[in-house]
Amino acid sequence: TGPITVAGNLLWDNGTHFEVYGASNLNITGNVTWNGQVMETGTDGPACDGNRFTRNVGYRGAGFDGSANGLILRCASNMLVAHNTLDGFDQFALDIVDGTTGVAYGGSIANLRILNNVLSGGRAYSIDSVLPSSVRIDYNLLYNTGSTAVYGDHLVYIKGIGNLDTLDAFRTRTGYDAHGRFGDPRFVNRAAGDYRLTAGSPAVDAGSEVLGDGHTGAAPDLGRFELP
Repeated sequence: TGPITVAGNLLWDNGTHFEVYGASNLNITGNVTWNGQVMETGTDGPACDGNRFTRNVGYRGAGFDGSANGLILRCASNMLVAHNTLDGFDQFALDIVDGTTGVAYGGSIANLRILNNVLSGGRAYSIDSVLPSSVRIDYNLLYNTGSTAVYGDHLVYIKGIGNLDTLDAFRTRTGYDAHGRFGDPRFVNRAAGDYRLTAGSPAVDAGSEVLGDGHTGAAPDLGRFELP
């Protein structure tokens, strides 16, 4: 149990880069991960409460003998997932499930907030249960028009509904990402792992004030990097 800050690391070729197990008050920020699963949360009783996952980059990578995925959030009460760039994952950038509904190693995800992220190049969300009404998912940029990811032909998955391929369909079914956007993030050089934004990106000035760490335009940019 924190406060503990994990910042400025490069992590690759791991089954899971961050394993959060019954841990609270962690601040995971400014890290870059590839070739593996970004993070998994779980518990055998203690809460995973008040954790922050902000301004990180995670991407699929290449040549990894295994499935590369984003974050599994099954124990994440009062957690903030904001201003991250997650690109190209096989099954999901964010897998979200109410861990209090008979989920193995699950815990509360009440008041989980997922805001101002860029989720591109693969299936953005896998929502595996009805989520608590206190969960907030908004102001994210989604982009996938077909990719080499395992579920690269789909934008989101919702249990009981199946795969959806448009942001409008996702909004209609869930009410999430009411202020979200769909479009090419226009990274500087995706192939080289340079996930800074270029002018004209739909991520520019599209966010809400969450971190209070400053922005250059009318509103915060989405994803890890603020356009200078």
